Amino acid sequence: EDQDRFGLEALAESHRALKTLHETLTKELGGAVGEPNFGCGLQLDVSKFQSLSLHAHKAEMQALLILKSLEGLAACCSSESDCIRMDRWPEKYAKFLRDVSYMATFTCEKLLAIYPDGQLRPQNGNNAVQAVIAASSFRQFHDVRLRILSEWSNTVYAEAIGGSESVDMVSVITISIATMHVLDFCREVQLVGKSAEEIAHNFPPAH
Repeated sequence: EDQDRFGLEALAESHRALKTLHETLTKELGGAVGEPNFGCGLQLDVSKFQSLSLHAHKAEMQALLILKSLEGLAACCSSESDCIRMDRWPEKYAKFLRDVSYMATFTCEKLLAIYPDGQLRPQNGNNAVQAVIAASSFRQFHDVRLRILSEWSNTVYAEAIGGSESVDMVSVITISIATMHVLDFCREVQLVGKSAEEIAHNFPPAH
């Protein structure tokens, strides 16, 4: 019951989806590397696609670490140890992950508008400016990271360091590790967007 408060089942499903997506990306990238260009005389910059794949893989691994760390936090919440006010943290992490999910949906919709078939290549009259603007939406994950970090630090200080009750440092460390993995996931997704921006710079200029 405590674990359900963290939405672990839904989180595990999201990780499986990311894993499948990265496996597909890796498979398609292997075939794309053998192609000489995008068409229209545009050369394929293999290193930028490899960078995108690398950060996508790291994001998938961070999603798994988020899942594992929240499983540990759920166990801490259900224990009889003298923890800080753990009952608030399922709601906190649900909010953190909602913020991340909202930004992921927003950025993916931006990319889908430019790449309707899901292929990072010039299509449907798109150009470098449009593609770069769409990919640059991933920069907003930086703001998500700052909001999560601020809320986490304020809450930990208020409930643990600034409180009068005794503090279980194991629970504080567990909370910190879980938050770190959420922040690292955002960072890797932001770097996926940076790679997509660099790829888009090779597209035809606007006319």
